[in-house]
Amino acid sequence: LASALAQSVISKGPPLSNRLDMFARTNPAAIAGGDFYVFGRALDTVWFAVGDVAGKGLPAAMLMTRAVAACRVAFLTHRDATVRDVIATIEDELYEHLDEAGLFITMAVGAINEATSTLSVASAGHSPIVWVDEDGASLIPASSPPIGIIRNRLPQITKRVMRPGDCLLIGSDGITEQTAPDGEMFGYDRFVELCRSMRSRPAAEQGRIVCETVHGFAAGNQPSDDSTLVIVQTLRA
Repeated sequence: LASALAQSVISKGPPLSNRLDMFARTNPAAIAGGDFYVFGRALDTVWFAVGDVAGKGLPAAMLMTRAVAACRVAFLTHRDATVRDVIATIEDELYEHLDEAGLFITMAVGAINEATSTLSVASAGHSPIVWVDEDGASLIPASSPPIGIIRNRLPQITKRVMRPGDCLLIGSDGITEQTAPDGEMFGYDRFVELCRSMRSRPAAEQGRIVCETVHGFAAGNQPSDDSTLVIVQTLRA
């Protein structure tokens, strides 16, 4: 019951948008997991966060519920704030709890202004984050430690103007660290290339392809960690 309640706090899906095509899915490796995603809307801005609590099972899931709540409150109460300010608010809410538990959370937080198609995203120790446009695909690296490691070490903001078809994909390490029966990991290079190859497809189809590709790569090998994928793409005219 506790496991089911923990998973129920995760957003059912992205908000509706006339400018954005979005996909989100998380698959816990155990009954309860520590991966999560959160969406919010403030005026003409769509907010999102993707995170991964260190550890597995119920302890990680309990901290995950607190992280989801902190993100939702930050999105609602900081409508005109920057992504950096929102991450600082989330850290203020979570740091003491993480310190007491001896855990940390990797987290990517971003916002897209639908009127200007401006994306702002930052990563506190979280990966993989892949940016895809007509020039190809590239990783957006983390620029600070995970939340709960060192206080007030906030990440740098990466900004992009999203043209029609441009896409941001945020996964968790359950994707890139999925192993095949021979022990080979799916890896970052394979994931980035897969993201590049899907640019012309809708977000839901991209999500399905990633899940099916990773599942096929595993060839029956059980996942060792939770896996999460969030995709945000600008609609074509």
